[in-house]
Amino acid sequence: MILVCAATGTEAAACRRGIADAGAGDVEVMVTGVGPSRAATALGRRLGERRPSLVVSSGFAGALGAGVEPLSWVTASALYRLDGERAARVVLPPGLLRVADGATPCHLVTAGRVVASAIDGVPPPVTVDMESSALAEAAAAADVPFAVLRLVTDV
Repeated sequence: MILVCAATGTEAAACRRGIADAGAGDVEVMVTGVGPSRAATALGRRLGERRPSLVVSSGFAGALGAGVEPLSWVTASALYRLDGERAARVVLPPGLLRVADGATPCHLVTAGRVVASAIDGVPPPVTVDMESSALAEAAAAADVPFAVLRLVTDV
């Protein structure tokens, strides 16, 4: 079973429609709540109930700088957590982070607030969201593979 995590009910509904339209089976979609803390807590609780074969962080993302156009699908090739004004690389066990086929690989920064400008120390292309790094750390704690598949809605 694949577990798709979306922060809001609107994002989850869009995921469910896409999954149904694709005829995909054995996929569960859950709403985590917005922000790193809510996302990590919700996923941690859920992973205690039933272990999926993959956790996917889905929803919307913003692009920071060149290399990613609006309405592009992106996947994380590296994850960072924004601590104050600095980005700290999220280190996951080897092989745990999966790159989604057909999406633009990028460095993804998770922030608990809106970010509107480039972040020092993160090579392009860069996108930002509010949940993926926290979800990745919760998945890693349960030794579950993790991927990001998000739609860029703004730059």
